Amino acid sequence: MLWYQVLQIVLAVLAVLLVLYIVGANIVAYGVLKKIIKPKKRSLETSRGQQIKETGLDFDQLEKEWDRHPFTVKTADGLTLNGIYILNSTESKPAKVAIVVHGHTANYMHSYKYATIFVKSGYNVVMYNSRYFGDSEGEFDTLGQRESEDLSLVIDFARSQFGQDCYIALHGESMGAATVLLETAVRSDIAMVVADCPFSNSEKLYYDLMKKKTPYPVSFLCRLTSLYGRKYGYDLYKVNPIDAVKKTDIPILLIHGQADDFIPPYHSRSMAAVLRNPESKLVEFPAARHACSFYTDSARYTEVVSQFVKRIEQLSYKGE
Repeated sequence: MLWYQVLQIVLAVLAVLLVLYIVGANIVAYGVLKKIIKPKKRSLETSRGQQIKETGLDFDQLEKEWDRHPFTVKTADGLTLNGIYILNSTESKPAKVAIVVHGHTANYMHSYKYATIFVKSGYNVVMYNSRYFGDSEGEFDTLGQRESEDLSLVIDFARSQFGQDCYIALHGESMGAATVLLETAVRSDIAMVVADCPFSNSEKLYYDLMKKKTPYPVSFLCRLTSLYGRKYGYDLYKVNPIDAVKKTDIPILLIHGQADDFIPPYHSRSMAAVLRNPESKLVEFPAARHACSFYTDSARYTEVVSQFVKRIEQLSYKGE
């Protein structure tokens, strides 16, 4: 066999391997995107039972005590989001309202545990199912990008329901935490934010999730995932809560479990380093895994959030 024939064979093999490499990378990137925007989701009934077991809360009793009302919000792209709001028997003027945003794969049943904290602090509470999750409409989610736009509409609903001057606190968990932080970049009419186990940067989140699971460079996969995601209005390079945190003066309480191996605590630590409001802070929970700080130590969690809310009220709530 002549040398140039050998070279042709080698080049052909390399070309085939390159094509297989690129095809494989595209399959992995699209697969990752599908797990993010179309994950397996839990029904309200399944989540209710799970949360009763994990929190120890008596949901039947809470629902008897709470003055609950259903509501819907129509998103900019025509989806109907379903939720409930709880009227607090403690009257205050202007009204105090907490909007609680659940995490990825979850629904508003996962927000009950946080609602109890705000109800005891005298807040009306708004909880809703984000697009795609629970019984809300939608074929996919966007890990906070469109969800932050939806949250703005929920805030508008709260002001129409409780008064344009109502005093609003936001609480979010995981994807919901990223969502409430992103919201600080577009609205200044928020009194405070509690963000439980948020990610700071989507590309870093991808790296954390993918670095041990694929031979492909994560930066390459990110570019491909972002390219595919644009079809759904999702660009991972634009979903970076730390960019919002750097610009806002809204007081923020970051909460993170030190044993979180899904969204490692360095995400919150990096945001804590750029917090601008002197009342903002990071509180970590030893041994708590992802979104489990409340389960790990509900008494401390309740105290931390309650004290933060009380402190910010002392500084900014001008009510009767």
